[in-house]
Amino acid sequence: MAREKARAKDKEKANARVRATAADHVAAGPTARFPTDPIHHSSPGRFARAVRVLSIKKLSPRPPVKHRVLSALILLATHLSASAADPSDLVRLYEDEILALDLYVALGKIHPDIRPFQNIPRSEAMHRETMAGILKAEGIELPKPPEGKRFVSEGLDETFAKWLAEGVKSEADACRVGVRLEDHDIAELRKAQAGFPKHKETLAALEAASNNHFRAFHRNLKSRGGDYKAEALPAADIQKILDGENDCGACGNVCGKPAPQPTPETSGNGAGRGRRYRGGR
Repeated sequence: MAREKARAKDKEKANARVRATAADHVAAGPTARFPTDPIHHSSPGRFARAVRVLSIKKLSPRPPVKHRVLSALILLATHLSASAADPSDLVRLYEDEILALDLYVALGKIHPDIRPFQNIPRSEAMHRETMAGILKAEGIELPKPPEGKRFVSEGLDETFAKWLAEGVKSEADACRVGVRLEDHDIAELRKAQAGFPKHKETLAALEAASNNHFRAFHRNLKSRGGDYKAEALPAADIQKILDGENDCGACGNVCGKPAPQPTPETSGNGAGRGRRYRGGR
């Protein structure tokens, strides 16, 4: 009887040593080596079970490799879909040019002494045709607004009405509307250049022309005692545009320099040479 109690006591001590060693191994992390003393060699199954139980309780095991790869692919697909080019962006750019043309013509009738409103509409008509060429190259039909609306792009009808109402107030307000429109147009053109790299050259030419328009409206705004706070572009970019000089763009030999040659996708849509125009000084 005493011998059986002694054996049971020894067995319990051995089990305690297994549990303690297994716990030390789990705490040391996955790179720890298995112990090599005789009791572990003699009890591999018991030791493995102890490690398994303690691992489940104390560790948060990494998911299998295939699960990690799948998660990475999902994240990549999400990122690409978020940054992918959206055809509706090109439709909006096309309608932006229509908005600018119609708005400038309307304000030009109200404020005939503001020269940019007399000159820039010719440029905007060319911009519209340039964007129509890009839509055609992309297989996108020209938008057809429903009855009672000017545009299909969300919010443009409201924007047109708002800016027209602001522009009729005074000559300074009208010039500020012109500056604001070009500010937003330049921001959207920059976005489109990143989303549609094969049209980058043509879109960059449109941006150069919009820079010229921005400066023209801003000069007229300042001469009438007005000011403008950047909305779509960073203030530093606005200042860089104001410090720049008129450059060639897609509005018909904007600065007297040769305009960009038409690319295959925009050939015959107003991206080439035309009447000389200096931005509506």
